[in-house]
Amino acid sequence: MNAIAQLARSIYWAILICIGVCYPATLTAQYSTSVNISNGKTTIKVNNGLNKYVIESKGTFVLSDDDKDILSVSSGGYLELSKTAFGSRRRMVIEPNGSGGVEKTYYEGSRKVSFIPDGKAWLAEVLPEIVRSTVLGAESRVNRFYRNGGTPAVLAEVRQLDSDYVATKYIELLMEKGLSVAELTQIVKVAGESIESDHHLAEILRHNREALTQSPGAISAYIVATKNIESDHHKSQVLRGIIKDDQISDAQLGELLAITEGIDSDHHLAEVYKSIINERELSDQNINTLIKLSESIDSDHHKAETFKRLINDRDLSSANLALFLEQLEDINSDHHMTSVLMEVVEKDINEKNQILLLDLIDDEISSDHHARAVLIDFAEEQEMSDEVYGVYLNTVESISSDHFSAEVLKNLVEEEKLNENRMLELLDAMESISSDHFLTEAMMAIANDVRNSGSTVKNAYRKVAKSISSEMFYGRVIRAID
Repeated sequence: MNAIAQLARSIYWAILICIGVCYPATLTAQYSTSVNISNGKTTIKVNNGLNKYVIESKGTFVLSDDDKDILSVSSGGYLELSKTAFGSRRRMVIEPNGSGGVEKTYYEGSRKVSFIPDGKAWLAEVLPEIVRSTVLGAESRVNRFYRNGGTPAVLAEVRQLDSDYVATKYIELLMEKGLSVAELTQIVKVAGESIESDHHLAEILRHNREALTQSPGAISAYIVATKNIESDHHKSQVLRGIIKDDQISDAQLGELLAITEGIDSDHHLAEVYKSIINERELSDQNINTLIKLSESIDSDHHKAETFKRLINDRDLSSANLALFLEQLEDINSDHHMTSVLMEVVEKDINEKNQILLLDLIDDEISSDHHARAVLIDFAEEQEMSDEVYGVYLNTVESISSDHFSAEVLKNLVEEEKLNENRMLELLDAMESISSDHFLTEAMMAIANDVRNSGSTVKNAYRKVAKSISSEMFYGRVIRAID
């Protein structure tokens, strides 16, 4: 065999291999369905990679029990089917004949061909594939399956359907029957297992929520189906709907909260949490679960907004608040951290949580400006025990800015009724202010209380005053107590 013949043979076998191996993979990638409804006419286009179907219809149709024939078309309706395969086109038009039957006209290419036997054979070949890929005759088929085998028969067919859009339509038609709670529960299970499209599964769950959540078992099935939704948008829509259902128990709400761990979008996750806070009475356990799950919100903005909603809309127990404050460590932004703490300090807080809050300011807020804002509000809103007062002053000493430290201490003098021990602690804290100007301002704020106190406090005051290097400021401070 010469070289040219060998080359020709190699090309021949390469083409055969490509047709047998590569082409089927290409077909799978090309599968598509489109539906257009306009002026009562429905046009469906299906491309499975090998064949192209166009189905144009108006009205309703009744199919034979084997799905191989059209038995009737409603008055004024029609059905036109066409199939193109490897460049060959076949088409059929089916219309009512005026006497209760149908008239079928069959074409191969542009040539009209007798319906029997060629047209009948072609319709029997293509119709079963079409009805499982489209909603053609859906109502007729659902009624037939339900009549012969009830809900299980319809759901068995749903599992066989090629299109999530079609499966959704069949389930909607089935839902119109008078179904028991057990049947509705089974529908939810099949929908969750069979429908891969997040959009269509969410549509079923959202639009039929009340019907599909009539018992604990149905609710559990509903929750399992919701887990199968991958889209954050669709999952959050379903969750926000079911959260409002009064029949959801605390335990089931806990299951719903667990589902939120699969939501990656901070926006959608925060919206679900805010809906829970707005719509539900929460047990301490579920509040704790909600607080812990907030760790998965990466955005400081969304986390802060969620926490503010929680602190304002719920009376948190001491244990809840302790966990709440611990979770705030995950907020990196001083601005957002401060916005939450400003809401917290307006609440009634026990001593332990007051200390946790002050430690949070000390350890997590690097901005002196923001630390000052929270500390001033804290002194205005909270009653402080001696221990908390000491922690408060230690937190003030961690502020680098003399200006802001002085402002916080002056405010403390105005807000607190200071006994001699607290004045001594306050004077000790003032020693951390190195600026003569700002130290003078802070000492002048307490001077009146010092003047009316004993010698121990006055001596402590004079000791702090000695750290002022400016004779003018020093004189002013000393004269204020003499």
